[in-house]
Amino acid sequence: MHHDARPTARRTAVGTQTSSASSCRHPSAHSPHPTTTSQHRSSFRNMKCIVFAGLLASATAFIAPAPRASSRSVMKMGLENQVGFDIETGGKPWDPFGFAGVSERNGLGILPHIKWLQESEIKHGRTAMLAFLGVIVPGSLGIYVPTYPQEPDFTKAFSAALQSNPLGMAQIALAVAIIEGHYYAGDFWTGGGDRQVGAFGFDPLGFSKGKSEAAIKSMQLKEIKNGRLAMIAMAAFASEKFIPGSVPLLHSAFPTLPI
Repeated sequence: MHHDARPTARRTAVGTQTSSASSCRHPSAHSPHPTTTSQHRSSFRNMKCIVFAGLLASATAFIAPAPRASSRSVMKMGLENQVGFDIETGGKPWDPFGFAGVSERNGLGILPHIKWLQESEIKHGRTAMLAFLGVIVPGSLGIYVPTYPQEPDFTKAFSAALQSNPLGMAQIALAVAIIEGHYYAGDFWTGGGDRQVGAFGFDPLGFSKGKSEAAIKSMQLKEIKNGRLAMIAMAAFASEKFIPGSVPLLHSAFPTLPI
């Protein structure tokens, strides 16, 4: 006789399916790593986040960007109305590094506006012109301010003045602090401010009184150009002082200068 093995096979298959289903329902009972299912769920959630971010990025690609002026046009707009360029540059603004437009390249306010840069240039130029006189007059002409030490070396004059006349130096420092604090151009950093760059309202000799706008701009241009020249001159003095021979013609121009 031959027995039919098919019912047994069916029972075996059903038992296998039941066992498999129970193992899926209770993974902790048969799996040596109970955290596998939670890891799969976490991976699935991460995958959904990645897909959502990708869809969002692709959607924003269809949004038209806001029109922005080129850096060259921004630079041109920032310099054409400023005083500071002349025949040396062909009567056109010269800004090869694009400093005039740095504030327009981001909206975070971390880069200065052209007003701040020009105010800084004017102040440094005025300081350099005074410093140039402070080097040449005592060093070459032998003229000194009364009650201050007769030190021709400009690198030693400041420390000598502090030692011999500390109260006088304190008064100078206090006056500078008051003037700087009163005319501080903090709003210039973002293009604000309620005064013209470099204008402190100090004109005791009346150079600007009764002058036309063209004449005033001409005087402003002369001041800026002389300030730039004085900054270069002070850089040359410092270079020759600390690196002898770096400015070969300096001693020919100022033979009695102690550098």
